[in-house]
Amino acid sequence: MTPPSPPTPSGPGEDQLGMSWRRSALTGLTPKSARPGAPHPRASRSHRLIEAARPVMDALDPVLRDTGATLLLADRDGRVIRTVRDNARISRMLLRRGVDDGATLTEEAVGNNGIGTALETRAGVFIHGEQHFAEVLRDFVCYGHPIVDPLTRRLVGAVDLTGMSADASRMFAPFVRKIVADIEARYVDTARADDRELWHRFVERTRSSDTATCAFGDEVVLASHYSLERLDSRDIVTLRRLVERGEVSDAVELSMGTVGVLASRVGRRGHLLDLTFPEPPDPSVPTVSMPT
Repeated sequence: MTPPSPPTPSGPGEDQLGMSWRRSALTGLTPKSARPGAPHPRASRSHRLIEAARPVMDALDPVLRDTGATLLLADRDGRVIRTVRDNARISRMLLRRGVDDGATLTEEAVGNNGIGTALETRAGVFIHGEQHFAEVLRDFVCYGHPIVDPLTRRLVGAVDLTGMSADASRMFAPFVRKIVADIEARYVDTARADDRELWHRFVERTRSSDTATCAFGDEVVLASHYSLERLDSRDIVTLRRLVERGEVSDAVELSMGTVGVLASRVGRRGHLLDLTFPEPPDPSVPTVSMPT
């Protein structure tokens, strides 16, 4: 059977939409068969995400009352672990279609959607009505955004806001991004004490945009924007290995040359590395070849 073709959208999300439809079709789904996965009674709970998100989600109960919108929090497996909803028509419609606590909203289960596609792409995603692969979701407009642990950069979940008004959806993205930022900030607070201290010291050190600093802990790897502009992935691995072996010296050979290193201990096992990069050659100064 020929897989269905995605609708033709306009705007910057066109490629993302087409790819999400292709991923959905490649799993063997059809628009009629794609439905939220049923809650699993023995599914494990994401206790740390629940702990970090609880006060944020609780504060939204009165905010979303009578708005007709539903907010979903899902773990990294795409399983809904908390909803904020009212008794409006849209909430009842979502419940009848299987969107409830415990339901699985991965792309493999239900095709592209605010939870599954945000997890798949690690990026925010708008999906409007007919842009949904699953027929059961085509009455809705949604925006989903991933939740990333600021310390480890690991994907830990996603938040989705669903409504029915395309006009109102322009406000979805900033609203959801603020919720995600609040959850991520609290996720730091649930980390180990040493990792929290390392995070706070790194943030203090990198307030200046031209600071080249890396931080390494048991479960933490952080790098300032300026250092990421100069380092490649191999350099990060090299620095981490040197830290783990206790072999950090005042100078380290990396991909761009000899880099100066000022290391400081944070807590029992954390390290901050302040880097000094070699100056790039001045193109206005001619090079001189020495005679052999």
